[in-house]
Amino acid sequence: MHNGAVIYADDKLIKSYGILSDVKNDILQSINRDFPGNTLSVEIDDILYANFDVSTVWNNTESVQSDFTDLPDEYADKIIIGVSSFDEIDAFSKYLTEDLYIEMSDGKLGLIMNRKATKWEAVKLLANHFNISTDEVVAFGDDYNDISMLHECGIGIAVDNALDEVKAVADYNCDTNDNDGVAKWLEENVL
Repeated sequence: MHNGAVIYADDKLIKSYGILSDVKNDILQSINRDFPGNTLSVEIDDILYANFDVSTVWNNTESVQSDFTDLPDEYADKIIIGVSSFDEIDAFSKYLTEDLYIEMSDGKLGLIMNRKATKWEAVKLLANHFNISTDEVVAFGDDYNDISMLHECGIGIAVDNALDEVKAVADYNCDTNDNDGVAKWLEENVL
C-alpha cells in the first residue's frame, strides 16, 4: 500500500516506512510558504490533509482541508506536491532530509517518501514473508514508481496505457488497466 510505505500481509502490518512527524511538518510548512497556491497534501493514517479540495482530483478519499499547522503528531506515509515537470521536482529536493526521496508520479505529482518506501522493497519483504523468490513474482505497473519493481521481479508486465519508460523495462505488455488488462493476463497465463 501507499507505494511501498505500508506493507500488509494477511491483514497484518509487516512494515511501514514513514516520514518523521517534525520533518513532515517542516517540509509542508516550508513548501506551503515558498510556493503559495501550489497543491500540497500529506497522507497520515489513511487520511489526506490538503491545502485544496481533494475531491476535484481523487474520489472517495477521506480528507481534511488544512494549512499544515494543525496536523496529527504522527508519521506521514507520503507528501504529494502538484508539479508539471521533472524540473519542478528538482526544485523541491532542497526540502528533503537524507532519508527521503522525491519522484514523479502520473506526470503531475511529486511524491516525497522515505527512501525505503518503494514498491520493489515492498515486493521483496512480501516475498520473504511468504518464503518465495522474487524470481517467482509477476508484477504489473504503469508509472515511474513501478520501473524498479518491473525490472527486478521475475516477470514485469506493463499495462498498455503505461508510460513509455515503463514499457521499455517490462518483459511483456498487457491490455490497459481500464480494460481489465491485468485480469486478462492472469487468466490467460496463470489460471
